[in-house]
Amino acid sequence: MAPSRGWVPCVGLLSLVWAIGACRSAPAAPAAPASREPSERGIERQLDELVRLSERGEGIAGVSVAVMSHGQPVLVRAYGLADVLEQEPMQAEHVFRIGSITKTFTAAAILRLEAQGQLALEDPITQYVPELTGANDVTLRHLVTHTSGVPNYTDLPWYERHQTEKTPPASVLEQLASLPLAFPPGSRHAYSNSGFYLLGLVIEKVSGQSYAAYLESEIFAPAGLGSTRYCPDEQSYPRAARGYAREDGLLSAPQPVSMTLPFAAGALCSTALDLVRWFEGLSHGKVIGVEAFARMRSPVTLADGTSSAYGLGLQLGELEGHSRVGHGGGIWGFRAHADYYPADDLYVVVLVNTQGDAPRRLAERLARRVLHLDEPERNRAD
Repeated sequence: MAPSRGWVPCVGLLSLVWAIGACRSAPAAPAAPASREPSERGIERQLDELVRLSERGEGIAGVSVAVMSHGQPVLVRAYGLADVLEQEPMQAEHVFRIGSITKTFTAAAILRLEAQGQLALEDPITQYVPELTGANDVTLRHLVTHTSGVPNYTDLPWYERHQTEKTPPASVLEQLASLPLAFPPGSRHAYSNSGFYLLGLVIEKVSGQSYAAYLESEIFAPAGLGSTRYCPDEQSYPRAARGYAREDGLLSAPQPVSMTLPFAAGALCSTALDLVRWFEGLSHGKVIGVEAFARMRSPVTLADGTSSAYGLGLQLGELEGHSRVGHGGGIWGFRAHADYYPADDLYVVVLVNTQGDAPRRLAERLARRVLHLDEPERNRAD
């Protein structure tokens, strides 16, 4: 694959749609055996058509989808282009940046270390990161549930000025230490990348390994994730999908970012099928145990007794009575969404190499079709 070329010439939306249609890849999954039930083949065709319609309607470069129900793949397929300039068809094996889905891995690593007796969720963050002198009451539990009050470093003007630079932890900690807490720990839920950045530093200090090395040996390997990795700064390695921004119907290269900054809050890369394996491994206790995963998907209780729709590194919700857990992810050039429906034994992952909200919407539409739920009126004409 060609090396990164910085900004690429913009591609008109109509010509992009034509190119995607002309270069559409074959299904990545093996052809279905003749013995498959007609209803199974029918649902696969329905899901395939939903993805194709979304791909055209959203004006995205490419998309990779993996849907598994009751242990069987329903749709594992890629569409469109992994590289627009090179007209490289997207394949299911292409690797995407997954943004904040990284947080599910960080949370699992923290729980694994807790199970080994190397830390406790009630430990104060200052036990591991003493530089945060104003965060004495902040615990690891507060960080992993977004209830710490530590300001979000990616919202600071400092972040935008430094996002292309390799940035050491000391610089991030200097910014966080200079700011007061936004609210008393445990009193509110406010999504903050800072909490998971700090948890990455905890993992490194406790394990004696880099965050990337620890996940490689203790998380990726047990879960059987052969295509998941810490992202390099350039998406120029084999099978790497290139990311795109879209504005006024045109595609261009996204803003660059050094992956030292997203770190444990958003610096991982993966494939759609690996993410299905990841959530399947969590739900079956392959990495942290079934009881620990149950804790991950339990809502956090705030100081006033109310609950938030977030567990330990997992977003919580339901779809017309069907409980679901998962996470979304966004980083320059990429958007991702992964959902697991525990009672339905259903996993849905959508990865897109174009900025926008397409993965979340498409993941829900795919789940509705598998669960035989009617679509909201607003979607029926899509």
